[in-house]
Amino acid sequence: MWINGFNKICTGGFLVLVLLLGAPGIGMSAQEASPESGEPVVGLVFVNALTALDNVDVYINGDSSEHRVVEKLAYGKTSDELQGTATGTVVIIRQNVSWGVDRDIFNTMIPTEPGQTYVVVISDFFVIPVLLDLRKPLIGDARSIGVHAAAEAPALDLYASESSRRIPIGNLTPLVEDLQYGASTAGGPTRTGSFDLRVTEAGTDNVVLEQEQVEIEPNTSYVFVVMGKPESREQPLTILSVSLPSVS
Repeated sequence: MWINGFNKICTGGFLVLVLLLGAPGIGMSAQEASPESGEPVVGLVFVNALTALDNVDVYINGDSSEHRVVEKLAYGKTSDELQGTATGTVVIIRQNVSWGVDRDIFNTMIPTEPGQTYVVVISDFFVIPVLLDLRKPLIGDARSIGVHAAAEAPALDLYASESSRRIPIGNLTPLVEDLQYGASTAGGPTRTGSFDLRVTEAGTDNVVLEQEQVEIEPNTSYVFVVMGKPESREQPLTILSVSLPSVS
């Protein structure tokens, strides 16, 4: 869960905040697609959070040009929704080069279930797939899941308050504590509305990220990806949002 009555959440998973909300919905959901092959449909959306390189290419279930589904996915960008296969999809991530031979960065099998949609985060050391729950939540609610993909970021604490109230951190209880790189939350219902978010280094009052008036829309599923490098001007620590409407 994320913002759910502002109850305290302590979990080994990572629940992220929003700095770049409002990314448009991406393509058609897996539940609505009908591939001619007749194989179970899996939706895949890729996020490039790899700070060491800019453009990468993505291949699905093969390494030839016909298997390349994304070309020159830039840092901080997301792909359209693509089709994988159940019960597993082979994903190859390659460095995009204008000459010579592309270099494989990752070559991995992602466990995938038919009829599900996944956001696949390409980080510096891991490919992190997370299941995007597109089931319609309770009336007026949204769903959210988060991924910590910033390899150089410390463990983090997350604080949230309603935008209409500016409450000092000392008077708040963190929603999430000691969040680590490479983990994701299980996801769950999220309150809708406008929120102010503050993130500190775990166990301190040192704010490393702050965002005011974060809007959470009803009947929408979100994945929030923390990415970048602390104190970097070129790739500052930030959050990328991927969202899709609920479909069932």
